[in-house]
Amino acid sequence: MAEGVGAYRRREGASLARLAPKKTVYMNLGKLDYSIGSVTGRAGVSSEGPAELAGIVEAPAKLLLPARTKAGALANCAFSAGAFLSIPRGARPEAPIRLTASYENGKPAAVKSVVCVGEGAFARIILSSEGRPAASFSSLAFFLGRGAALDVVDLGAGTANRESAILSEETAVLAADSSINWFSASLAGSLAFSRKTITLAGRGASASYSEAVYPRGGELFATEILVSHEEPDTTGNVLSRAILSDGAQNVFEGLIKIEKDAQKTDSFLAGHALLLDSDSRSDAIPSLEIEANDVRATHSASSGPIDPDHIFYLMSRGIARDEATKLVALGFLAPAFLKIGGAQERDAVARMIAEKWRDPARPAGER
Repeated sequence: MAEGVGAYRRREGASLARLAPKKTVYMNLGKLDYSIGSVTGRAGVSSEGPAELAGIVEAPAKLLLPARTKAGALANCAFSAGAFLSIPRGARPEAPIRLTASYENGKPAAVKSVVCVGEGAFARIILSSEGRPAASFSSLAFFLGRGAALDVVDLGAGTANRESAILSEETAVLAADSSINWFSASLAGSLAFSRKTITLAGRGASASYSEAVYPRGGELFATEILVSHEEPDTTGNVLSRAILSDGAQNVFEGLIKIEKDAQKTDSFLAGHALLLDSDSRSDAIPSLEIEANDVRATHSASSGPIDPDHIFYLMSRGIARDEATKLVALGFLAPAFLKIGGAQERDAVARMIAEKWRDPARPAGER
């Protein structure tokens, strides 16, 4: 596992340097204050699960990888709370481990968490947050040993927090024959930006990432994701599904990077958005960077309105137009959250999306 982390350190900088910060065209992150003194709020992280697996402790220095975003750097040096979870070799806890970050209302705060999954171990982790900080900065890292498996469900801040700026940097490093199934719900915040890096650092590693995104009104959401294949026989799958309404904006930028030695790689990246009105905008920027010659790597992207034939069909069955629109829109997001392994978590995400649909939209100019 340490060898995989070392390879990640050596190679990640060059890959990310090519992923230019195009987001500044759409999202002005420079207006935020990234100074350490600006983080005046307090935060806490609570855990639920097997007591021997979860604890608030100091992470080993060798696992504190350098940040690649201002939000990640600020979280690394100014966090007031965090968690270090160590899943022992071969352990397979039945109950999920729940990590909840709590923020002080109205003040910026930062948290940092590290999760290590030992060789041959398996765990399910559910992430969520509470409170309404002026801004939240978070750093999260997953490290998987040989043959380990991890299911991650990130519920974010649910739908209650519609005012905060939510910025995060998240990393996963996978050793040989390990796998991660990672889902993220992006439903909260007036401005939300996430930078994710998945590094397949061992032969046979596999990663699946999916997200359900739903901005409304003046909300602006953006995701950057880099999937880096460093060894042969690795598999990657990324799916982003977004619905937008009432003048919202969303940006999805993804890069599949395949190193020269990563032969027999199979990787796919997709970003699709459904626009519920003409004032909303979605930008998808998928990219491939391939140095190997025996791989399969593809991407797809789309953005457009609801097909009127779908609405007509439902209305012909006696369903009102508004309800028909809701059914089509929520069904559009389903392929993303149906990848969640646990039925309880799938139902929770579906409820959160339905709750946001019912909430009044923010005015498009209120940002």
